[in-house]
Amino acid sequence: MKFIKENHILFIAVAAVIFVASPAILYFLVGVDILGFVGHKDTEIGQWGTVGDYFGGMLNPILAFLSLYLLLQTIRIQSRELEASRQELELSRKEFAKSASALEAQEQQMALQTFENTFFQLLSLYRENVQNMHTNRSSKEISGRECFSNFHRNYKNNYATKKDLLYSYQKSIKGEKIDRIELNVYFKNFSQILRFIDNSKVSYKQCKQYTQLIKAQLSNYELVLIFYNAYYLANSEKKPQFKNLIEKYTFFEDFPEELLLDPEHKKLYAPSAYSDQEEVSS
Repeated sequence: MKFIKENHILFIAVAAVIFVASPAILYFLVGVDILGFVGHKDTEIGQWGTVGDYFGGMLNPILAFLSLYLLLQTIRIQSRELEASRQELELSRKEFAKSASALEAQEQQMALQTFENTFFQLLSLYRENVQNMHTNRSSKEISGRECFSNFHRNYKNNYATKKDLLYSYQKSIKGEKIDRIELNVYFKNFSQILRFIDNSKVSYKQCKQYTQLIKAQLSNYELVLIFYNAYYLANSEKKPQFKNLIEKYTFFEDFPEELLLDPEHKKLYAPSAYSDQEEVSS
């Protein structure tokens, strides 16, 4: 039924051809002359010419119409095939896009896993450095996190004697050989973790989350010493990278200002070191 509905014009045209040709068909098949063109065997040639004109005049328009119809049907079929090909290509493109997205997501997940493995290894190394740290206070050896309160006390005392921030830092933190070695290892390891996070392919939001995870490992005395160490490197040794990363990732949010040698020292860092400026502006 579907074929007949789609090709009803063709069936009408074929029926018209059969109808027009029916006199000739009847005459040649059963010898019936329904139009009176042919009377007997010695029919004149002129009568056959009339018959030819009759069939030519009737069939030519029909055959021309049939040719046009078949041409249009051919174009229609080709259009359907092209549309089907286009839809198939579109489906293939969507499947390829899905595959590419899945592959990209898989690569991102693998990159994140690799990043986290290295990150936690660096974090573990940081903890070992803290545990292995030791110094002397009043002829008594102290170790671990307790060392930082001692370093801070020495720095504070030297700064109180001579109000020169960089000089006091150099004398206090970089004075005793054992302290200098221990703290240099500590600060280098810590800044390396921040640089590793910053150089990774994870988003800025994720980077901030990882820097906050590091910060959660620190005591207040460690935070203050990192504060002055990064400032010392940026101004005395012209190495601002450490300080820039602290400001970039708002590392001193909820900073223990009461441990600063001078409350005015808070201005040594940009406001972004203490609070997210985008959140403040919004």
